[in-house]
Amino acid sequence: MNERAAHECPKPPLRILLLVDSIEKQPRWVAETIRTIRDSTALQLAGVVLNMHADEQRLPTRRRLPARLLNAWRKRSGVALQAYLRFDERRYPSTNLDLFESLDVREYLAGLPLIEARPRQTAFSDFPDDAALAKVAELDVDVAVLFGFRILRGPILSLPKRGVWSFHHGDNAVNRGGPAGLWEVFRGWGASGAVLQRISEDLDGGTTLARTWVPSNPISVNQNRLAVYGAAAPLLVRKLKQLYRDGEMALQPAAGVTAFAAYSERLYVTPSLGEIAAGIWALSRRLIQRKLYDLKYRDQWQLGFATDPAQDDGNVTPQTSFFRFKPIVPPSDRFWADPFPVRHKGKSFLFFEELVYASNKGRIVVVEMTKSGPVGKPRVALETDGHLSYPYMFEHEGQWYMLPEMVDSGKQQLFRATEFPDRWEVVETFELGCDVVDATLYKHDGLWWLFAGTQASRYSEFNELSLFYADSPMGPWTPHRNNPVVSDARGARPAGFLFRSGSDLIRPAQDGTPAYGTAIAFKRIRRLDTERYEEELVAHATPNWSPSVTGMHTINSAGPLSVIDFRCRVRR
Repeated sequence: MNERAAHECPKPPLRILLLVDSIEKQPRWVAETIRTIRDSTALQLAGVVLNMHADEQRLPTRRRLPARLLNAWRKRSGVALQAYLRFDERRYPSTNLDLFESLDVREYLAGLPLIEARPRQTAFSDFPDDAALAKVAELDVDVAVLFGFRILRGPILSLPKRGVWSFHHGDNAVNRGGPAGLWEVFRGWGASGAVLQRISEDLDGGTTLARTWVPSNPISVNQNRLAVYGAAAPLLVRKLKQLYRDGEMALQPAAGVTAFAAYSERLYVTPSLGEIAAGIWALSRRLIQRKLYDLKYRDQWQLGFATDPAQDDGNVTPQTSFFRFKPIVPPSDRFWADPFPVRHKGKSFLFFEELVYASNKGRIVVVEMTKSGPVGKPRVALETDGHLSYPYMFEHEGQWYMLPEMVDSGKQQLFRATEFPDRWEVVETFELGCDVVDATLYKHDGLWWLFAGTQASRYSEFNELSLFYADSPMGPWTPHRNNPVVSDARGARPAGFLFRSGSDLIRPAQDGTPAYGTAIAFKRIRRLDTERYEEELVAHATPNWSPSVTGMHTINSAGPLSVIDFRCRVRR
């Protein structure tokens, strides 16, 4: 079919059915997702199935006092947990729009067929009644999305052409059941996951369609839940649009990823009183330890360097025996981070972020380096009205360019040296369609690729990796069709130059779990083209070479010089 014919005969939108417990009361994250589906030209809301038993489950049952006391005793764990969660929510409230605020979605669903379902109920599961099933079959929908009911089972799972989709707010490889976002905090897990899945009769064991991970909050269940739900919510619309564009291929596992899974952990349920007490004690201990740490120490980002005279000027493969690196310690009133070395006319120059605590605004400084360390004091190379960091450096057609992170300004600019290394001018402003951090370029198979950290939504941190490509490092940039190509705080955000190790192309990435700047993950890129992106973890560098080092997040090399940054514990 030619382009004109394709335009005249557009593909019909995917028909989406919603299964809900209420129309008047939906959490904000669900309401905004429904609105996004409604506004998409690729998707069409086809109807709503309303669980008529949901309100009955919430209505209080009138009982005599002895029966009420007995019921309260039986549910004591749930009562205690809800009391703690209310306290936690008041103590650590949302600093943005509350994702769990109850909103009315009637305006988004106006005019849609409404199916009132009265499911047969067992202890934990709902089986929609035959009348509701018949009406669902008449709607001929592509996907049903579960935003209500309990554990859904029965013929409803096979009526939509592409099944019933649901979120599990937990990493279903290690955490099935619930409550969402709680066990990761109580158990002190570094990362919290979420999964979009096509559900089956196996609880949380359906076909995984998409997943994400965020750093776990060490002390607040509410903050942890906000982070997980904020990162997970966009997964649904992304996958639906991918299904619309690519058809059945969108539902196939990525190359090298098997659909087979085994789960050998416990089924997580509402914690017992003992587990609640143990969880509160564990997070309280972390909070006390953090307060005591802050009284005695402060964290300072410092630099480290190592040299290998055997390497020529074209080397960009870093040394990775970190105990060999010598520290470059900044004055006590500032930190130094994000080091990028370059070779220019036989000399080594090191560009990096300098942030003076009093100003709380980063700038880019430069210092010449020898095998003995810095020559003199760093001097300012680039400073603007906004914050600057991560000065990605590259040479192109005989000129030096710098691509610093400047996300606070709401734009991404490219600078060219007018007098290397001290004077720079803006030559391009990149239009990428979203905020990016730690932009990193690499030329591959005739195209320039821009790797950058991006956000899942306005409610989340920069825990995803997006790609853009162009014929020139000046742009214009085209976003990859599968952006974001990685959604995982354990290794999405760039951490320095891409480099070759033998025939392997390696991408350093930041591991931001359990906190920002913890470690560096090295990813081998298996496929990089305009259709697909695939990578796998091949090494993981943790800050264990010195007891005073608590984190690291950038590694680079140019010629004989390799550099890192690391977070150091310094006595107050």
